[in-house]
Amino acid sequence: MTLKAIPLKLWTRKELDTFMKDNLPVDMDPILQGKKAPPAGITKDILWNFAINLLRMVDKQQEDLVKTKSEEGAVVGQDRSEQVLKELEAMRECFANIPDMIQKAINGKEKTDDTGKLLNPSPKKTPQKHTLKLEKVGLEKWKVVKAKVRKTLQSIPVDGTSSNEEDTNLVFKDKSQRDKAEELLKSEFDTSTATLTTKKLNPKVTISDIAGEITTAEEVYSEILRKNEEIKEQVESHQEELKVIFLHKEDRYAVVQMSKKIREIVRKRNDRINLDFQIHIVKDRFHIVQCFKCQRYGHKSDSVMCPRRDSGDPVCTYCAGNHRFKDCQVKKDRKVDSRCCANCKSSRSKIDQLNATTHTANSFQCPFFIMEKERLMSRTAGAEMLKNEYSRKARDFLERRRTH
Repeated sequence: MTLKAIPLKLWTRKELDTFMKDNLPVDMDPILQGKKAPPAGITKDILWNFAINLLRMVDKQQEDLVKTKSEEGAVVGQDRSEQVLKELEAMRECFANIPDMIQKAINGKEKTDDTGKLLNPSPKKTPQKHTLKLEKVGLEKWKVVKAKVRKTLQSIPVDGTSSNEEDTNLVFKDKSQRDKAEELLKSEFDTSTATLTTKKLNPKVTISDIAGEITTAEEVYSEILRKNEEIKEQVESHQEELKVIFLHKEDRYAVVQMSKKIREIVRKRNDRINLDFQIHIVKDRFHIVQCFKCQRYGHKSDSVMCPRRDSGDPVCTYCAGNHRFKDCQVKKDRKVDSRCCANCKSSRSKIDQLNATTHTANSFQCPFFIMEKERLMSRTAGAEMLKNEYSRKARDFLERRRTH
């Protein structure tokens, strides 16, 4: 059985139920509740793709809804839009937890009683990373001994490394691998070990078009609690995080960090929040850090990770030359064909090198920008769906660019 594309004009719940029956000829309720395993032929991939496509369809419906409102502008269009909003909210509530339900049903480990309560809930596994510190091996010394350490640990998987001016840390997935690496290196280096619990970042959002009467971040915080009862209950009764990072007074927008639970509440309200006398659209925010000296991502110019920190010549954002962006003559002459991305120019990938002249180093189209944003999305709680959709669109774009 193969699933066809979900029709975009699927406005009513009745049509949705019909679509499910036509594409999945089984009783879905006990499967989604975890009381019954999927029958033969209904594989995990089929159910997973079905759920993901439904959520994508809901997002597409929301985009179409905004277009409908802006193009029609009539009373009939307004009534239809309000009805569609209700249907979309019902769909989102119905299908928001489908992937988790499917996973539980397939595993068959979690059983429920007649009320749907879990009888033997599986314990949540806390992600951990195991580190091995090479003491007194700073960034410069690490460059010297790296080849020797690579040879010593040639049979042991290493997930990553990080260095500062004093030490270097090796990261391992398993404690046994970390201990084995320590045994091989402790005769040549002073070592110490640690097991760290990896905690995801709380989501950040941008609230735009804030009224001029609100002048401080504290006022934004108070207004959110005053006008949004669900959020206020989560903050005051359940100690969920809500923090206004800053308010940009000139552009009239605020950046707010909130817990995953509060973000889900806002998402169920179609990404809208009340402040003062109006409703505001909320957008997810992923702040990408880029060094203005070397143009690489993930650090600032004063970081030990910047290869040009102690040198006087920065790399130009526009043409990859050895001068500051504001002094770039290519930019001043508007020579678009002479622009060049410094990251793609120095990449090991031949394809990236060939496409270096199609964008600048700070372009959203740069493969290195895309990788950094995907990394930040992976570290943000509740952003899995956003990351998957962003990655899919980015891959499609890069593939189209490579074929032209």
